[in-house]
This record gives sequence, C-alpha cells and structure tokens, in this order.
Amino acid sequence: MAVRRSDPGHVLQASSVDWNEDVRNRKISITLDADCLSRLLKKHHLHAQDFSCLDVHSRECVRRLILDLMRNST
Repeated sequence: MAVRRSDPGHVLQASSVDWNEDVRNRKISITLDADCLSRLLKKHHLHAQDFSCLDVHSRECVRRLILDLMRNST
C-alpha cells in the first residue's frame, strides 16, 4: 500500500468521523520522531495528557522536550 507524504505546510481540518465503537475505545501504538512530537506539542495539536510513554527512554525524551518548550515559551 502506498503512503502519500503530506505537505508540511498543509493544514488538515478534523471533521467528525463515524467511528465504529470498537475502534473508538481502543488504544493504538505509534511512533513519532522527536521533532514531529515537539511541533505537535508546541502548536497545541497534541497535549501531554493525551499520550503515555511505553519505556524509560521515551519518557525521558518527552520530559526534556516539554521542559525545552516551557523554557522557550517565555
């Protein structure tokens, strides 16, 4: 299956999706590079309370990202 890379400048607008209840209540596992995660957090498209880290290394990386974002926001 081919995956199309989106234009980084293109903004996607979320619309209501008719999710099947089975899908809506499930957890999924994904990976993001640190730059992508930083951009999502900085633009408030993703919030720290919306996800959890599955390993110590990831948790430490997210902690550093959030601290860096907080330092640079003032």
